[in-house]
Amino acid sequence: MKFLKEWIDEKINGEDIDFSDFNEFSNLENIDKIIHNTYGTLKKANWENRKIIVVLKNLNNTKISESEFIEFVAKLKVFRKIDHSNINHFFGLTRDSNGNYFSVLQYANEGNLRDYLKIKFSTLRWNDKLQIALDITRGLMYLHSEKLVHGNLHACNVLVNNDGEREEPVANTPSEYLQLYQKCWQVDPIIDGSHTAKITLEIFKTSPQQIIRQFKLNHGLILNGTSIMPSIQEVTAEDGELKMNLYNGEPLVYTYINSKDNDLKLDNCIDFPVVEIIYNGNLLESFLEYTNDEKKLYGDYLARKFLAGGKLFIKNFNLATPTQIDILKYYLLCVYQSVKYSTDIQFSNLFTLNLLPELVALDGEKINTHENLINWMNNLYQKEMIDIISYDNLISISQLRLNKSLVDSDLETFKEKQPGVVNFKEKLSLKKWVEDAVNDNLIIWTRNFGLFQGLIINNNDEIEISKKIPITIIKIPEANSINKSYLELIKPSTKLEFTLFSNHIFSKNLSTFPFIKNSDRTYKGYNHVLVKCEKREILLNTDSIKPTKEFEQSIEKALNGMNPLKVLQDIFDEYGHLFPKRIVLGRYFKNILQDLSSPNTFNDVNDYNKILETLDDLNISYLLTQNGRIIEKNDLHDWIQNNDNLEIVKFDNIIPLYEILGIEQQRRIDDILKDNYRIIMTGVTDLKDLNNDDDDHYKRIDFELSFENWKKFMLYDFNGFYAIIKKIKETSIDITECYVSWVVIGKPSQLSVFSPSNRELQVDYIKKTIKLQPDNDKFNYTFDSSFTLHEEYTIFVHANDSSISYEPNNIIKIVEWNERFINVQIESAYETANSDHEDNDCLENEIDLHICILSTNCKYLKIDNAKEECPLNIVGYILDRENFNRSLSQEPLGEQIKIRTNYFEVTKMPKMKIIHYVIIIKPEVPPRLNRKVLNHFSEKNQKALGGVRPVFDGKTNMFTYKPLPFESKSFDMKLEKSSEPVSRRHPPKTFKITIRKARDIDMEDLFQFLHAKGKMTNNCRMAIMAMNIIINHKISTEHPIIRNSFYTSQEAKPLSGGIEAWQRYYQTARPTRGKMMINIDVSTTAFYEGGPLIRMIAKILGFRSLNDLCKELSDKDRQKVEKRIKNLKISDNHSPENQQKFKIRKLTQTSASHTMVDVDGSNINVKTYFQNMYNRRLLYPFLPCIVVRENIYLPIEVCDVIPEQRYMQILDTRLADEMTNFARQNPNIRANKIKAGLNILDYKKNEYLKQFGMEISNDMAVVNARILPTPTIQYHQSSRENRVQPNGGSWNLRNKKVINGATLSSWSVLAFLNYKSLSDQAIKFFVRELIITCQDMGMNISEMEPLICRENPIGNTEESLKKAWLKAGNKARGKPQLVLCILPNTGSNLYAEIKRVGDTVIGVATQCIQSIHTINPKKQYCANVCLKMNVKLGGENSFLIPEHIQFVEDEPTILMGADITKLSPGDSNGPSYAALCGSVNTKAFALRYATSIRVQTGSTEIITDLANMVKELLKTFYQTCGRKPKKILFYRNGVSESQFIKVLECELTAIKEACQNLEANYKPTITFVVVQKRHHTRFFPIQGADRTGNCFPGTVVDMNITHPFEFDFYLLSHAGLHGTLQMLCYNLCHTSVRCTRAVSLVPPVYYAHLAAARARLHSSECSKSGAITFGVVKQELQKVMYFI
Repeated sequence: MKFLKEWIDEKINGEDIDFSDFNEFSNLENIDKIIHNTYGTLKKANWENRKIIVVLKNLNNTKISESEFIEFVAKLKVFRKIDHSNINHFFGLTRDSNGNYFSVLQYANEGNLRDYLKIKFSTLRWNDKLQIALDITRGLMYLHSEKLVHGNLHACNVLVNNDGEREEPVANTPSEYLQLYQKCWQVDPIIDGSHTAKITLEIFKTSPQQIIRQFKLNHGLILNGTSIMPSIQEVTAEDGELKMNLYNGEPLVYTYINSKDNDLKLDNCIDFPVVEIIYNGNLLESFLEYTNDEKKLYGDYLARKFLAGGKLFIKNFNLATPTQIDILKYYLLCVYQSVKYSTDIQFSNLFTLNLLPELVALDGEKINTHENLINWMNNLYQKEMIDIISYDNLISISQLRLNKSLVDSDLETFKEKQPGVVNFKEKLSLKKWVEDAVNDNLIIWTRNFGLFQGLIINNNDEIEISKKIPITIIKIPEANSINKSYLELIKPSTKLEFTLFSNHIFSKNLSTFPFIKNSDRTYKGYNHVLVKCEKREILLNTDSIKPTKEFEQSIEKALNGMNPLKVLQDIFDEYGHLFPKRIVLGRYFKNILQDLSSPNTFNDVNDYNKILETLDDLNISYLLTQNGRIIEKNDLHDWIQNNDNLEIVKFDNIIPLYEILGIEQQRRIDDILKDNYRIIMTGVTDLKDLNNDDDDHYKRIDFELSFENWKKFMLYDFNGFYAIIKKIKETSIDITECYVSWVVIGKPSQLSVFSPSNRELQVDYIKKTIKLQPDNDKFNYTFDSSFTLHEEYTIFVHANDSSISYEPNNIIKIVEWNERFINVQIESAYETANSDHEDNDCLENEIDLHICILSTNCKYLKIDNAKEECPLNIVGYILDRENFNRSLSQEPLGEQIKIRTNYFEVTKMPKMKIIHYVIIIKPEVPPRLNRKVLNHFSEKNQKALGGVRPVFDGKTNMFTYKPLPFESKSFDMKLEKSSEPVSRRHPPKTFKITIRKARDIDMEDLFQFLHAKGKMTNNCRMAIMAMNIIINHKISTEHPIIRNSFYTSQEAKPLSGGIEAWQRYYQTARPTRGKMMINIDVSTTAFYEGGPLIRMIAKILGFRSLNDLCKELSDKDRQKVEKRIKNLKISDNHSPENQQKFKIRKLTQTSASHTMVDVDGSNINVKTYFQNMYNRRLLYPFLPCIVVRENIYLPIEVCDVIPEQRYMQILDTRLADEMTNFARQNPNIRANKIKAGLNILDYKKNEYLKQFGMEISNDMAVVNARILPTPTIQYHQSSRENRVQPNGGSWNLRNKKVINGATLSSWSVLAFLNYKSLSDQAIKFFVRELIITCQDMGMNISEMEPLICRENPIGNTEESLKKAWLKAGNKARGKPQLVLCILPNTGSNLYAEIKRVGDTVIGVATQCIQSIHTINPKKQYCANVCLKMNVKLGGENSFLIPEHIQFVEDEPTILMGADITKLSPGDSNGPSYAALCGSVNTKAFALRYATSIRVQTGSTEIITDLANMVKELLKTFYQTCGRKPKKILFYRNGVSESQFIKVLECELTAIKEACQNLEANYKPTITFVVVQKRHHTRFFPIQGADRTGNCFPGTVVDMNITHPFEFDFYLLSHAGLHGTLQMLCYNLCHTSVRCTRAVSLVPPVYYAHLAAARARLHSSECSKSGAITFGVVKQELQKVMYFI
């Protein structure tokens, strides 16, 4: 690549190109603006040697290749040889003193065509105009004959050289040439008024006296505000001189009229003069002799000059929008030109006058329609209906009285007066007033571009503009100026996508819009580089348009017909399938790239230089206009700046055309398009033609309409079916008096017929395959309806043999039903004794039951072939109370087993009433001290308490088994020293205790609830709370307790850093089916080790013994210690007789030897102070001191850690690993620990339980369980093992390929390690192994050698990521897709910052790898990384086969998961992140999920903006799938049990609100599931276990320990729903994209948990203000699973 002038210097010698000396040119003058509207490239000059004027054009000095230079020279040679009168001459090249080259061209003295026509058009003859068009045509034809490509043909590129030598027009020139220049100029020929006015007014045939009398020209004028009236008496004689001439000027516009007194709001007015009149007559004697000054007789002024014509006032003109103003201006101009010059102009009927500022004529007539305006203009210019619209050359009547003559030259004259106008701002010609509105208005654009018409996608995937207009504009659309330039790179993947973008439609997934016949053919095309310059946008809001009456009536007729889908399809094929609500005009340039593997969309840039940089990166030197004109890159700026010749660059906000219809018609269309079962047709057919003597009857039932898509089998065809009627036994019924009632049920979207008669009825369809039992005449079968049934629903049941499509002769009856199940009885129509009957051969076959459920309480069906209605109970079974059975259920799925659980039955319940008291202890102290106070009080005041030992929750609730001797009473109690707790330094010695009775708790309510005979009442809640306090009271006096958990140091395990692991025992009373149970669980909690603080500090610093503490602490070590021990409670040991307790504030920055204290006015150090005061020589004076209060310091070695303090900080990595290892235990060990906890609780000896009459079993409960069958996982069909059934909840990826492998073409590796820690060779080896694994698994990785970058792990992570991102993009010449980050083996802060920057700043997927895994990388590890990378890039890994996800497969279903994560764990008042994930694909997949994130404050567990979040994901689902979900399965995580009801009520309401906001009648089935992983229920196998000793995966428990009557159950390490959805939840747990094992949470809520946790990383804290800001995930990542 070299600069152009370098190539010319090297290569031009010897070429046949003329060179001229630059000094030959003189009088150089810049003429850029005159010719090309450019700057700095064109100079006009005198060529002295040839005595002519030429133009020197600067050749842009850009870098070009050698081949491009050769092409450049070839063009110059051809142009040098051209000698044609209609083509500008090229004379050669020249070079100035600076080395710049210029081409020498013929000078065009009239500039460019556009400017020339603007100036000359009105003076040109038609022959001149035709000659111009012909000259252009001849030049083009010559270029074509020489096989030369010319540039884009527009007015600025056509030069005019007027030398007076023009040929006469050629005879019989085709009329098409007459329009050629118009296409170049883009201006209507009518606007310059070059036509001859054809006005024939009768006024010129009228006598002067008649005219004078008609217009009262000889009368005075009476002025009264805006009104001008003729005087009563004449002022001059009628025989004066009258002159009349046709008005040759333009109409006149007066702006801002009557601005001081505008009650009428007539802002502007337009005068349309037709005739100029001058009248001079002699003053009448009667006027001169009249001495009275009465105004009415002779008026104020006498006019001598008049304009006659018409006047229009424009009301509220200055309040109109710019778009309305431009339309009105152009509209008035066109009507004026059309009428005056008899030119036929086609107006768009989309814009009616009632949408524009109101026009009012001089006589008050409102001109509010196009016809009115045309008639008004015709009356003005073609007839004699004119008025005086202006009075001029005015003389005051008072002057005339004084001067007595009109001839006196001293008479003062006044300016014109107009009726209706007192004052105005400007007086303009109509052309000046209209100005740019001629070329830049909505009417022009509508006419030129066919705006506001439907867009049709035909069968060939081509776009057409509809011929019929579907809309009426009821409000002028907005037309805004914009100035936005940007570059896009697009690669269409289907033929339809190519067609759409070629027609300026860049929305995707339009193929899912209704009524579009799309073959979805793939398109293996090129990458298209687009530069768009957006200049104008036209916005059509829904309140701006309405459908035309014709369109509405066509739709209504289709909806009311029997073939609605077919007719609707025909209508939309005619009116359009799509409609743009936003249309962008501007300029549009493109080029094509063939070698870019992955198209990307670049960020919008409004910077010309950035666009050029991008074009350079893509190695693009030129672009093409829409018409194929080549635009050099360096000329692009001029084209971008040019606002002329706008064209469509984008159709945006595309909606299906049917969405412009009214809500009711839309609803009815949506109803027809739904892919669900409906009543297609009904009928009644009589049996008059049958014979009673026959046993078998075959009756033909005709539909009278053809079902084109009807599935044919056996006795069915397109036009009807046969009913087989068999006589079972002898009967007296006359069959000829009977009739057959029939109903056709199907999916309207798949059939050509859909009767309007019963469309309001919804049908749910269930298909069940069962095997008949040949030995039984009757066989009962129970099935799950999968949705809630209600009384008065109607059931249809139809059967056929599944293998041969044969309909067996069975009688099917509904036996029983309840809310979820239906039991049917299948009875053979023949007695079993008749063993030879043909049906017996089919009894052993499987039959298909087709069950249709009519969800309505309607009693009748409308019949299509009869006027009457048919009762539903004739054709189906109506569910009623008589056959309702609440206990009915389906055969449970799975192998039934028994297992143990950590529940202990309450074998004896309190039978008496429990008494609830409110207790208040003053002063307020912590709960643990409160307990000690009450226990001490209870022991000392048994007599006052009537011998009752109350139980207490440590706060305000106290319970007794019998009433106390008082209702309310206060006591004073002194706490003895022996009772003083260690947790307070100076506890109060005296307390005031107030006890007040609150209520009696009747246990009967709880018994009713447990046996499903009553609801959960407040009495039940209080009874359960009382039982929890009863079982926890005794243990709370012996061990630290928080809520329902107590802690014990038995079997405590020391950890690092002075921390130890304690056992935590949890116990709570839970209501289950028919009984109360005590749930006991064990876990591990971190506590500080009690004892010397110096020992703890040594452990924090990692020293083996105190001997290692031998020098001062570094700042780093001091900060580490201070962070660990801050707020720790300690006691001093240097003065045993006066021991005190403190809380650590901080450490001093100096040692005890250098920390000074004030003692009696003298400063001494702490070491000396303790030596002098306590005779205590410090062993560690070089260590810092503890600050416990202001100016109070304690040496570390005199402090002891108070025992039983929980470690409340977040565990670091090492502590977390140690805790995990200690807590990890197999089920047998856990069970033994639970039993150990049971021994500590010692229920048998608990006197509090005894007094309340409670007994608790010491044996774990044995419950019934089932092991659900394992689902089958589907991988890509090309895999060697494309299906796998997990074994033990896991599987591997050997021989498997992902179902949809993503393409990775632009990525980089960013290592946060130095070369010593990890070499480039090691990184390349890992990357190679990763790529091989990814390719083996079906990913397409085209970039095999990504760039490797290195950065400091404690440096600027944001800058580091940006560098790696940019390097990847530059190498691939496309937008980077992924940055693979290699991290040191520790450092969660670095990970968090990488995710924040990648997700919210750059918008790129990031994959983090710990460096330890890059050394000898394992295949399985690389495979797991591949799974994450694939979904982050939009791929899909695997899915369940359809039969294992039937709930989602049956109907469009969206799975949602929601979770809330606090920004800082444990901070109840800080901000939190709410995350909602929703699936975005249907059928058996449900693999890809999009997210919606919100930041909310406060401690609420409710997602406050859930309605909008749900709405976002429902829109995403619709945009992706093209269908609205009929079912929403909503999983909610992170809800405490006490908040279940509140969350359900609030959030279920929000989900419904979201649906209704999208569409008023959109009511999908919503299943709301609360998921709890962190519960305390544990299961232990009895009849076999997996290899870890746990119950087998898929173990489900839905009885014994579940809710007394609500739907809940436990799924081993999972959570889920009742019935059919148990299996769905279990199966879904096998679809996590992160791993090849069943996960512990169903993926929707698991992903929500991950997204919320990731969102927490998107916050950043300002170093100066401390304010927290939250980053928003980039749009390009929100629809892919970036959080994985």
